[in-house]
Amino acid sequence: MRDSLNSGELLKQLLHERIVVIDGAMGTMIQGRKLAEADYRGQQFANYSCDLKGNNDLLCITRPEIIEQIHRQFLEAGADIIETNTFNANAISMADYGLESLAYDLNLAAAKVARRAAEAVTEKDPNRPRFVAGAIGPANKTASLSPNVNDPAFRAVTFDQLVEAYFEQVRGLMNGGVDLLLAEASFNSRFNNPAKLHLTGAEGGDSAARSGARRLVLTHVPPWGDPQVALAEARTTYDGEIQLATAGAVFEV
Repeated sequence: MRDSLNSGELLKQLLHERIVVIDGAMGTMIQGRKLAEADYRGQQFANYSCDLKGNNDLLCITRPEIIEQIHRQFLEAGADIIETNTFNANAISMADYGLESLAYDLNLAAAKVARRAAEAVTEKDPNRPRFVAGAIGPANKTASLSPNVNDPAFRAVTFDQLVEAYFEQVRGLMNGGVDLLLAEASFNSRFNNPAKLHLTGAEGGDSAARSGARRLVLTHVPPWGDPQVALAEARTTYDGEIQLATAGAVFEV
C-alpha cells in the first residue's frame, strides 16, 4: 500500500502540473444495478428489523464487489481520484436505519474497497498513480435552521454532535488508507464544513485519525457558493493553517 501521508504531497504536485480528474456520481451507478432488498441486507443483515434498500453506503459491507467494480469503471475511464462510497456514512444519517454504531465500520470498509481498486489499476500503469478520497457528505440534519416552524430556536443537531459524527467517520476513512479527505457540498456549510475540516488535525489516541496524522483536504463549492467565503471559513477553522494548490484544477465528471 502506498504511504497515504506522502500521497497528499504527490497529489499537490500533480495539481500544479495538469488537470486532475475525479470520478462521477456513485449513486446513479448503483441505481443502474437495480439492486433488491436482499442485496443491501447481504448475509450480515438478513434478519434485520427494518428495510435497508437505498442505504448505498451499506453495500461496502454487504456487496463490496459491486462498489469495487464501480470504482474500477471510473478509474479505467480515466479518473485520477475515486471517492469512497461514504456520502451518508455518518452516525447522524445512519440513525434513519438504526445503524449509528456501524459508522466506523462502514467507512473503514469503504476505504479498503476503494484502496483495492486504486492499487489494482495503478499496478497496471505505475506511472499514473491513482488516489482515494474519503468522501464526507452532509448529515441529514442541520444546525443552522429549525425543522419546526413553530419553534425557530430549536435545533435537531448541535455543532458538537456534528463534530463527533464526522470524527468517527474520518477515523474509519483514515484507518482504511485514504489519501485525502473530500468535504462534499453541504446545505449546511456554515456549520458542517468547519466541523469536517476541524477533524483533519485530530490529535491523540491509538488510530491514524488520533495520531496527529494529516490529509490533504478538497472541498466542493456549489455553483451558487462563493469560493472566497468557503476559503475564509476553512482558514478560520484552521486558525490560518491552510495551504492551497493555486495551480491546476479538480474536475468532476
